[in-house]
Amino acid sequence: MKEVILAHMGGPAGETELRGFLKNIFLDREMMRLPFQHISGRLLALLRFNASRKNYEKTGWTPVKKISSSLAAKLNAMLGKEGFAVKPLYTHTAPYIEQAAPDAVILPLYPHYSSSLAGAMKKRAPGRGIIEHWYEKEGFIKMTAANVKKSAAGLVPEKTAIMFVAHSLPESFVINGDPYIGQTNETFRALGGFFPGYKVSLCYIGKAGPQKWVGPAARDVIGGMKNIDNIIASYISFPLDNIEVLYDMDIKLREKAVESGIKNFIRADLLNDSDEFAGFLADIIRGYK
Repeated sequence: MKEVILAHMGGPAGETELRGFLKNIFLDREMMRLPFQHISGRLLALLRFNASRKNYEKTGWTPVKKISSSLAAKLNAMLGKEGFAVKPLYTHTAPYIEQAAPDAVILPLYPHYSSSLAGAMKKRAPGRGIIEHWYEKEGFIKMTAANVKKSAAGLVPEKTAIMFVAHSLPESFVINGDPYIGQTNETFRALGGFFPGYKVSLCYIGKAGPQKWVGPAARDVIGGMKNIDNIIASYISFPLDNIEVLYDMDIKLREKAVESGIKNFIRADLLNDSDEFAGFLADIIRGYK
């Protein structure tokens, strides 16, 4: 059997995992560069713990690992007879990606490539094959657009803004040649073509640490909207429900929209463990060379 790893950061299921998760993030030099990081990273993890715990508690903690396991089970049902065995492993929570079989194929559940995410997987699990990106696949664009269209049903286009929201990245990564921001722009252009008559924008969330990050920030985009009654927000950087969606978007961006006089803030569904998304990933796995 050929082992296939569904890989991403993972997420904490409780306080004990949260401590390790935060430490792993702030010590990760692939994700951010801090001065004296072996010290400052640990300090930042400690300082962020209480606020992070409260955020996770407001969302009921994260379902991301549960959804990953469900998705893997569906893929095994589809691909088991074809010689594939699929399981989820993670970079920042257990079980870790380093446990992948020496000849495994890693499928990051990030559609775009960044050295901070998929690139870091190469270093954590050297020698394994890796499917670097799938943002350009027609199926991903069509499934994402379909979920946005479902959210837009019955709304007046001229009074509706569609925000495609991506996780941001330090500007230093872009300067050093990371392709992620360019790829998110390509995704935005492809998705925007499905929505003539709507005000569409690409914006970012997820800034952490003292560095300058790519913008515009989603909060600033909302604050600058005029003559808009409805916002549909679609997260394009990761297909499973996670803290950045469940807290940063569903709670904080919604609060900003209310504060800005927006009548309706609607967050489009992610792909999660839908049968359609499982079938899409199965085709990617089958096509890997």
